[in-house]
Amino acid sequence: MNRTLRERQGLAAIIASVAIYLLLFFYRAPLFILNDDVAIESILSGAYSGTPDMHTVYMGAGLSFILSLMYRLIPIVPWFGLFCLLTVMLSSALAIKKDSTAGFALIIMFFAGCAMMPHYTVVAACAGCAALFTLCGDSEKEKNEDFISALILLILCHQIRMQVFYMFVPFLLPVLIRRYVKNKGEARYGRMLPLISCAVVFLLLLLIQFLAYRSEDWQAYLKLNEARTELYDYTSVWESDAARDYYNSLGVSNSAFPVYKNYDILADDEADTKRLHDMAQYREEGRQSEGLQRIKEALYTVKVSFIPGLEDPGMPYAYVFWLMTAGVLVLSVLDKDIKTLIAACFCAGIHLALYGYLAYKGRMPERVVEALYMAGTGVMTALLMGIKVEKHKKAAMAVLAAASLIALIFTVKDFIDVGDYETQLAVNKEDDVLYSYMEDHGEELFFLETYATVNRTKYVLSSKRSEPANCVLLGGWLYGSPLQEEKLAAYGYGSAEEAIKSGENVRFAFRSGTGLAACELEEFLTERYCITGLRSVTLTEGKRERFEIYAPCHE
Repeated sequence: MNRTLRERQGLAAIIASVAIYLLLFFYRAPLFILNDDVAIESILSGAYSGTPDMHTVYMGAGLSFILSLMYRLIPIVPWFGLFCLLTVMLSSALAIKKDSTAGFALIIMFFAGCAMMPHYTVVAACAGCAALFTLCGDSEKEKNEDFISALILLILCHQIRMQVFYMFVPFLLPVLIRRYVKNKGEARYGRMLPLISCAVVFLLLLLIQFLAYRSEDWQAYLKLNEARTELYDYTSVWESDAARDYYNSLGVSNSAFPVYKNYDILADDEADTKRLHDMAQYREEGRQSEGLQRIKEALYTVKVSFIPGLEDPGMPYAYVFWLMTAGVLVLSVLDKDIKTLIAACFCAGIHLALYGYLAYKGRMPERVVEALYMAGTGVMTALLMGIKVEKHKKAAMAVLAAASLIALIFTVKDFIDVGDYETQLAVNKEDDVLYSYMEDHGEELFFLETYATVNRTKYVLSSKRSEPANCVLLGGWLYGSPLQEEKLAAYGYGSAEEAIKSGENVRFAFRSGTGLAACELEEFLTERYCITGLRSVTLTEGKRERFEIYAPCHE
């Protein structure tokens, strides 16, 4: 195939990908699905600390530096949201270029949904899925530019969410089996230069990551955040009498318990790494057991993953993945293609092992489970399209069509049923009341209760600030970070304790009936910091009953 024809194919794939997503965006503007993306954007854009910053914690420092630099140069452009959408489009274009039928199937199964309500974890999975699909395809017909593009997508996957990349790494094993065995052990030396270049880039990015977080302050924060994650994401703050007695022994008083239960740990100056780690060691009898019992529970979770319920995080991805897995296994046996059969068995085994690990750790949010299924589906799609016998090819296409139809049923349902989308818009509009109030009182520093606006997101391509500059969340993964210290320092405070004990311009914001109640925080603050109480502040005139503002009373 001459170079001009390959260039036309690549351009056609890009045009097709862009056209698909422009049509989707015309129907409905994309929204971030969780507040994590909003927090990352606020760091990159400078909305959080006052200046664009590269320390996004969960994204790679190299990519974060580039995006923060773009915000410095042209701040009006929503670079983070634009980058997420372009990554999905690029992933789709590469998949279409490799195989148009399979590429459109992957768009239906995963990529379209990721673009409409993106989360950076799933965006990373899109890049990784397209890379695995491309690398696992027919390497004998593979073009050098496809190989290089797949390596670039793997680098993007690593930089967007490193944990997703490391989860995808084991799936390279069936890819290597497929590529090496198909070539009968013959090395493709023309691919050595791109591989070496990719390895050099990875090493450089790891060096940048190390340098970005090498300071004592950032190292201390990373340990603190690891302990916070262990407590809130992998275990829990239990409410039983036995649990409270255990927390009391660690110094968590009864008045402090609601603060920890509702994630508002910035209010307690003693919520350090050791305390959070020690709290995470508690195991509620009969609910979170150790050893063999946890293994049994994980194995049971793996077993039921084959037929997930409608509310399970694996739905409908499990149906798609296992249908395609069954198709590849059956057709590879009929095809007498032992190499494909081995690769498929390895892929299914790796998926089950990782799924079991996530179940054992108790960390299975939908975005992580979806990312895992995307990895396996990318490999299985490539294996399915590699079936050689003509009559079996038709069966392979039927399996791919059935998997796409399953995904399409749920996708169309989500598009027709705008309930979730409209609900999210309503939440954002309601939270705008509080955010507008804080923006209008820029001289005041607001400590925002963690659950007050926990469900708030924003339009992906909106250039509006993610949050007011004078807002500090009492919980979340930025707790204890140098960025949070910078924000407090901008208002003349060295710590939250200092602000609460002496700040005349300090305010606390709550959502009525949600999370930590004002009376619970008042009881804790009067005990810990010896303030005389909290006084209510009128929000604004009109219908503003959903939010409450309080100021600490000092002697």
